[in-house]
Amino acid sequence: MEKIEYSYPNQRKISINKDSCGNGELYTKIRIQSMNYAMENLSANTYKVWCYLAQNRNKYSMWLSPVDVCDITHISKSTYHRAFKELVDKSYLVRSVEKKNKYDFFESPHILQEECNKIKMDT
Repeated sequence: MEKIEYSYPNQRKISINKDSCGNGELYTKIRIQSMNYAMENLSANTYKVWCYLAQNRNKYSMWLSPVDVCDITHISKSTYHRAFKELVDKSYLVRSVEKKNKYDFFESPHILQEECNKIKMDT
């Protein structure tokens, strides 16, 4: 007996088919709520830079290359600088107090993470 699936007229059924991962090829792990929030609250090009940063594993450190970001995301250098500023302004990138060229990237805006942690501690 065939299973009946229900949908609305404006919906399309999509089946996801991912490429297999060989050695040295990994999928990224991103919290869905963080990704959706970034997609909603960042400009399109800033979201590309957010994805570039979010694809790295937790606690990973790197020297960010604007040239590499521009090559991977297909944005211009000036767009990269605007996107970087937007990530700083919206607290996704937080500058270190000790070192001016060091930033911490947060998957969710740093202010929101602090608020969530306070709520968890209060409960």
